[in-house]
Amino acid sequence: MSDRAFSVLPQRGLVRLSGDDVKALLQRLITTDMDIVERDGVGFGALLTPQGKILFDFIIAQSDADLWVDLPRAVVGDFIKRMTLYKLRADVTLTDCSDSHEVCVAPEGVAPDGDVVALFSDPRAEGLGLRLFRSAKGGEEDTGHWQERRIALGVPEVSSDFGYGDLFPHDAGMDHLNGLVFDKGCYVGQEVVSRMHHRGTARKRPVIVRGAGLSEGAELMGGDKSVGILGYVSGDHAVAIARLDRLKSALDNGAEISVAGAPVEVSLPQWAGYDWP
Repeated sequence: MSDRAFSVLPQRGLVRLSGDDVKALLQRLITTDMDIVERDGVGFGALLTPQGKILFDFIIAQSDADLWVDLPRAVVGDFIKRMTLYKLRADVTLTDCSDSHEVCVAPEGVAPDGDVVALFSDPRAEGLGLRLFRSAKGGEEDTGHWQERRIALGVPEVSSDFGYGDLFPHDAGMDHLNGLVFDKGCYVGQEVVSRMHHRGTARKRPVIVRGAGLSEGAELMGGDKSVGILGYVSGDHAVAIARLDRLKSALDNGAEISVAGAPVEVSLPQWAGYDWP
């Protein structure tokens, strides 16, 4: 990633939400507290299935009276369709701005250029740098440096690492990445994730895997038992969603932790508020 310029994430799209009822609609649908977005200008969150699994994960930012949702470009159409079903007669307009605007990233302290819609520090974890929405200008595309930074920090993106509809927010660490709240009232899937939170039943968590020959979707093994699945691989690092209890048991018993027969090292992300069981 350049030290002097923002680089574009072409895999990300943008949806603009406008209208008098936008905040109220989102407050009763998504995991993000819209009061925090209004206060800080940005938030991280997800739209869940009624069963509490992640349907879409995104960053949401405020710009004047509008809200902008940053999510995978490939699912923008599906997101708009789903939100259109939920909004009914609410005064909310959803506009796909993926062709007219772009999502950019840069280290902290870089001065923005272009017609900037929103500029903010990534709300998920310290070290992810700046994020910017601007009118499309055909800037230099990121060639993997962003993913390298994200993976090194152990921050999962369900869209990049794992399939939608497969994970609960706790599995992806959203409760420790500022993407899940429990005190704003009901939203879609809230009952399930609240029960997991208060009963402490979340067993799957993100871990950082380091080793040679890693591949996306490969099994993380503790001895002869599968304890997790790898997501996106950057060099010799990957994020895996692992059963911490099984992984810890394998470590305590001296079993080899491996991927495709090769030994690997595992560690918890620095941002993690959870620990080994």
